[in-house]
Amino acid sequence: TGNSKYAAERIARECHDQVQSITHFHDIVHLKEGEVLGFVVPTYFWQLPVIVKEFLSSLTVEAEGESYVFLTATCGVTPGCCGEEAKRLLAARNITLDASFRIKMPDNWTPFFDLSSPQKTAQINRQAEPLINAVIEHIQAREKGSHTEKKTPYILTGITYALYNRARQT
Repeated sequence: TGNSKYAAERIARECHDQVQSITHFHDIVHLKEGEVLGFVVPTYFWQLPVIVKEFLSSLTVEAEGESYVFLTATCGVTPGCCGEEAKRLLAARNITLDASFRIKMPDNWTPFFDLSSPQKTAQINRQAEPLINAVIEHIQAREKGSHTEKKTPYILTGITYALYNRARQT
């Protein structure tokens, strides 16, 4: 739907940074003192998409001093366990996830979300703007912790992962 791309571009622009797709990324990231590394991802079945899991599982970060790493999940209602899962995957690579955020945007899972009304979708997009602004402020202030608001118990990931794998068409 472009939700994550849009949010990533807004965050990068306001933070004077750049956006790069993980599909064009190398497995080693070099961070200088004070640099920021952020991931903006969609939520699939209350969790990270497979491509993001694979990327985070192979990522190496070489940091010269203190850096700031965040994850922002776009979602229709809740990012589920995206933040917790990213934190776990990054920790296995000796990378600390400093903060996680949530931005509610139009959800394209059609069994539960009706996107046939352009007015309704536009309304959701307008409501997302202050959420994106808040995420930008948190990042600029280097705030730490989970700022995802609505949370899903981590234990549900076993169920949602099975559903995701069954529904996945790729």
